[in-house]
Amino acid sequence: MPDPRGPHQFYKDLALRFAEIGVAAIAMDYFGRTAGLTTRDDSFEFMPHVQQAKPATIFADAAASLAHLRADRADKASFSVGFCFGGALSFLCGTQDLGLAGVIGFYAVVARDLGNGTLLDQAGTIRTPALGLFGGADQGIPAAQVEEFDRRLDATGMAHEIAIYPGAPHSFFDRRFAEFTNASADARDRVRAFIAAQVG
Repeated sequence: MPDPRGPHQFYKDLALRFAEIGVAAIAMDYFGRTAGLTTRDDSFEFMPHVQQAKPATIFADAAASLAHLRADRADKASFSVGFCFGGALSFLCGTQDLGLAGVIGFYAVVARDLGNGTLLDQAGTIRTPALGLFGGADQGIPAAQVEEFDRRLDATGMAHEIAIYPGAPHSFFDRRFAEFTNASADARDRVRAFIAAQVG
């Protein structure tokens, strides 16, 4: 589940990186209903489409993406992985009946209303194991909000892990991975370990 830019090339490449380690992946497009099948490159004006995106249709698209993935591999565990806007949506997929083995969010916006309230509001209803990866220097997502999100997950009793990387900004894994290689490498390893743990 991409950041607000939609399936920018980074996310298509990330799906390929998953495929290289044997994990089938889809880079989901939130904006097909409002933007059509246009290119989601740096020239794409995404904010008008973000403002029109609704959780119900995003969850429907997530269900369709999962159905496509499961068509040939129904016996395989499924996960959502999201970034920023998509990070919050990934966690919120854990509140839905999508049959997910886990949800993963990179620098998920925890205090922004996404149409059904904030991620903090809904943290207590997440019903799947969760992994959250945050930048300690993310000015838009203060550490206090991340810690509160962690506490609300604690209250559910559901297995979860929250990692905060000191000095790392928002988008450290996608737009700024070249500057934050250690944090990015650790985050990648945590994602792989989380998936492996849930798969068993």
